[in-house]
Amino acid sequence: MADPRELPPGWGDLPAYAAGAAHPPSSRILILRSRTGVYPFGDEAQTLRHELSHVLLFRALGYAPPRWLDEGLALRAGAEWGWADEWHAALALPRVASGEWRLARVEGDFAGGEGSARGSYALAGGFVRDLFPDDASVRGFVEAARAAGSVEDAFRSRFGVTPDHAFREWARRLPWWSELLAVFTGPGALWGAVTALFLLAAFFAYRRRLRWKRRWDQEEGDAPPVQ
Repeated sequence: MADPRELPPGWGDLPAYAAGAAHPPSSRILILRSRTGVYPFGDEAQTLRHELSHVLLFRALGYAPPRWLDEGLALRAGAEWGWADEWHAALALPRVASGEWRLARVEGDFAGGEGSARGSYALAGGFVRDLFPDDASVRGFVEAARAAGSVEDAFRSRFGVTPDHAFREWARRLPWWSELLAVFTGPGALWGAVTALFLLAAFFAYRRRLRWKRRWDQEEGDAPPVQ
């Protein structure tokens, strides 16, 4: 664990939203406790699982994986797909619909602003989730990629297309309406609606009290003086 103000040498360029980082070749992991809890890292346990996934995938392959696979599997290891993933995937849907999101652009998206990075996390997580429905399928693919010495070659062998082509087909068929439905019917949306209703009720209550006070002051001013 580390304080953001006391980052070790070589870790000072972490984005401001990053709650953890890993250096797989040296098996070093850094977790910033003050930043945990914000998507995509989750709490401390989820952040630890996320960063451990990077190290273990590197060891299993024997080489650095592409970022989309690395982050997608790390999200899978960190937690089950939830409403936060649905939310950030939905926010990224306009880019998907316009064809702007490509696997070749993942590195730039992750190195970009906080919003684009979170959208890339969610999309990579969703893509990997749909590619590998269970742990056995993940293990089988990683073993094949290690034997082939290339994730791309193993992907072509298993799915018959390149990863980028598979992603574009996945994105084209993405049921954006179901993503949005999940967002607006999930627990996060429910609590958001409750909070909004509470604030709206408080606002109208304040306006009523203000009108009563003005009426009272006016009546006090119109009353005859007491002899």
